[in-house]
Amino acid sequence: MSQRSFFGVLLDTCQHCAGIFFDEGEVCQIRERGGVRAFDELDSMIQPEPGHEDATGHDGRDCPACHQTMRRFRYLYSSPVVLDSCDGCGGIWIDNGELQQMREYMESAKDGRLTSKVQGDLSINLDTTAVLDRARAQRARIAASMIALHND
Repeated sequence: MSQRSFFGVLLDTCQHCAGIFFDEGEVCQIRERGGVRAFDELDSMIQPEPGHEDATGHDGRDCPACHQTMRRFRYLYSSPVVLDSCDGCGGIWIDNGELQQMREYMESAKDGRLTSKVQGDLSINLDTTAVLDRARAQRARIAASMIALHND
């Protein structure tokens, strides 16, 4: 892992796989300073080593910050994008290309190309998230804040 400053936020990145670890609060800081488009820039800025193959279907990644096993969850509950988060420190791991996949998923929601069940998931409100455990609700809020339905 190496550290890279982006919009004044010190991010942990993997120079081999181009994964990015966001400590708790860093996603919001980047969004506030650079807007939603900053994540597109970040995604194109960090690239894997030539010849690196993505690790698909891993059974649990250790958190780079506190070394607990991270939990996998679907971005916005029903998208095909599966992210990793740490219940211990609140960090989120984003694999190479997942920022783009998240953007594409949100664009398809904007364009009405998702099923009504998924559209309902996108309009989840605070009453619904209150039923979820604290860690899951926090992960959902952080991930949802990364790629918004509106343009900045």
